[in-house]
Amino acid sequence: MKFLADNKRTLDALNNWVPNPIILSSFFWGAGNVDQRSIDGLLCSLLHQLLKAEPGLGPQLLTRYPEWTDRATYHDWSNKELETALFLAWDLPTRTASLSSLLPAAEAGIQGSMQTMHF
Repeated sequence: MKFLADNKRTLDALNNWVPNPIILSSFFWGAGNVDQRSIDGLLCSLLHQLLKAEPGLGPQLLTRYPEWTDRATYHDWSNKELETALFLAWDLPTRTASLSSLLPAAEAGIQGSMQTMHF
């Protein structure tokens, strides 16, 4: 999966489908800390990449959920809030494609959450 996410040919192929695509990727690391193999870590990573690539999405999200401005670290976010932010940002006009590696080291809840994402 990492090869696909990092390979220029993937970007070129996606460019035929969506002009100037953004590739979001997140990989679980079995030897890593809990955050590196959790659904929260996955959601934070994807949301961070999306907001970094499309800075205009941040203000749009905060307009809808002004209480999110109080979040100082990712530990201040609930899983549901992270899902809401990611899915809302995903639905706003953007140019994203996502590749995720779903390893068994992830939390039990990941499969249900990932099934709700439409890649």
